[in-house]
Amino acid sequence: MYLVPVPEVDSFDELNARLARETAADERKHRARQTDTVGQRFAAERPLLAPLPVRPFLPCTRHPVRASAQALVAVDGSRYSVPVRHAGAALWLRAYARSVELWTGTGQVASHPRATAKGTLTTDFWHYLPALVGKPGAFANAIPVRQAAFPAEA
Repeated sequence: MYLVPVPEVDSFDELNARLARETAADERKHRARQTDTVGQRFAAERPLLAPLPVRPFLPCTRHPVRASAQALVAVDGSRYSVPVRHAGAALWLRAYARSVELWTGTGQVASHPRATAKGTLTTDFWHYLPALVGKPGAFANAIPVRQAAFPAEA
């Protein structure tokens, strides 16, 4: 109804504004054989609804993953870095629409933008710094260093 066909918008803000307008218009409509508007019927039903959960809904899929010896985890054909101290560790990956988060049993250890193409390697320079400090010759050729956005020299 609202999303069929999929609306063409430039941002989530634009989509949310469009949905708000369409919802408000629907609330003013009358359904077949009903004297009240959709909005009036919802206002009468609202007190009967269950309360929202105490913990927020996480709009993601969760995947148990194991970090490789190179401190990478794979999901949906793409790889993401974790701090080197978690190499070989069992982790949980939360895959959101626009980001991925990696968690241990005690907290979040990494977050990356979600890859849009299979085969993408997404690294964070800071995840590998402890390993690179001990290997200065490897620094210039390390993929995380090449992917990092360092400020230009003055």
